[in-house]
Amino acid sequence: MITLPDPMPFSDALNYLRDKQAVGSSMDTAAWREVPAAIRNKAFFSATLTSAQVARRMQDYIDDFLSQDRDVNERGQEFFSSQGRSEFVSKFRQMMMNEGFGKVLPDGSIAPDTNDNDLRDLRSCRRLQLIFDTQVEQAYSYGQFLEGQDEDILDIWPCWKFVRVRPVMSPRPYHDAALGQIRRKDDLDFWLSLNRDFNVPWGPWGFNSGCGTEDVDRAEAEAAGAIKPSDKVKPIAKEFNDRLQQSVAGLGPDVRSWIKRQLGDMVTIHGDKAIYNKPEPSPPPKPDSVPAARPAKTPEQIRQQRQRIGDKIAARQQRQATDRDQISRRLWDDFKQRREAALAPLMVRLKDAAEAYQQARTPENRIAWMAASDAFKTAEESWVPGGMLYKATMKEIQRQKAQSWSRTYRDSIRFLGVDGMVIPKDKRGTVAVSMVKIDARYNIAPARQKKLSSNVQQGLDLV
Repeated sequence: MITLPDPMPFSDALNYLRDKQAVGSSMDTAAWREVPAAIRNKAFFSATLTSAQVARRMQDYIDDFLSQDRDVNERGQEFFSSQGRSEFVSKFRQMMMNEGFGKVLPDGSIAPDTNDNDLRDLRSCRRLQLIFDTQVEQAYSYGQFLEGQDEDILDIWPCWKFVRVRPVMSPRPYHDAALGQIRRKDDLDFWLSLNRDFNVPWGPWGFNSGCGTEDVDRAEAEAAGAIKPSDKVKPIAKEFNDRLQQSVAGLGPDVRSWIKRQLGDMVTIHGDKAIYNKPEPSPPPKPDSVPAARPAKTPEQIRQQRQRIGDKIAARQQRQATDRDQISRRLWDDFKQRREAALAPLMVRLKDAAEAYQQARTPENRIAWMAASDAFKTAEESWVPGGMLYKATMKEIQRQKAQSWSRTYRDSIRFLGVDGMVIPKDKRGTVAVSMVKIDARYNIAPARQKKLSSNVQQGLDLV
């Protein structure tokens, strides 16, 4: 009987994040892909983020979140010092504005307005969510990858199945082509080919890829033909590390010079190794140098801010409502064109057969006329209300409109939730969390039908 090993302590996954060096560079995503994998895999970076100090603060926050560091309030109650995604977005959104980051325009200036859905804007809600999600998923996935490298685990679950774990707006074609495939875990070339953004054999499988893997046991893998009963899957960690080293080996002087220009003194290449030069830790701020807190907003400023937010959401929803009207118009126009193209030749055949029968009332002409009439009526039944093709068009209109409504809902929640879901520090540790369920119409209800306790009601009122 095979004994499974003890679960790997999550400290290994945390060390993966902590071993990264915060890097500031003006390189965009395409330029970062040209950097050797050995250098990228050890860097905490975000495209066009030129401040290593801001990157380090992001790294520290995510470290605290993954470590579940706790603090104590004045009542002696414990709470998590880092709340997670919402607080990360709120905190670093303000920091990006204070540091002067944003979407770089063609003339080199920063766009004055923030588009919360623009991934190119370092201030946007969507961009900051992507940074948080990517780093957290990398840490968790790396920990799971290391745990799965045990030989006993590889013997029981020798394969992975590539699956989609959530829908995305722009799925990668090579990911869609690989969905459902069962491959050996030591098929390093295959797994690296699916992770073109990070060049590692674990998730995430690209920025906002929406894909993941499922363990496949030996019986299912053998039934799928992915492995033979006598095959033994081996760990690939060492082979992958060797490839990382090879990605630096043999770099020509032009490539080394390009890396030097992009990353400056942050990376030094000695022979076949890339070494990060860790900067000296920043001295703690002096008491008199701590910036003053931002003054509280007046009621009028709050009212104006809410009005601006409401106007923006209303304008966005109006545009999406117009798009939904165009969906119906476009699909019905396409329906009419296809109906005309399908029925026109049958109508011509019916008219010709009717004219031939009027000219010569022979049994043959009558049979041809009746056959043409039956063919036209049979085809027409699919295009009239209640017909198969009519119903299919109605169903497609409803499907596309439902997708548009989902985007409207998500955009509104994302826009409104940037600052609204962060619990003030003086209230942390005093509010209990309640489980909720969300149905297909996005209605939120308590997970269990019971009376809410006072502290849960307090939390709901606060939020």
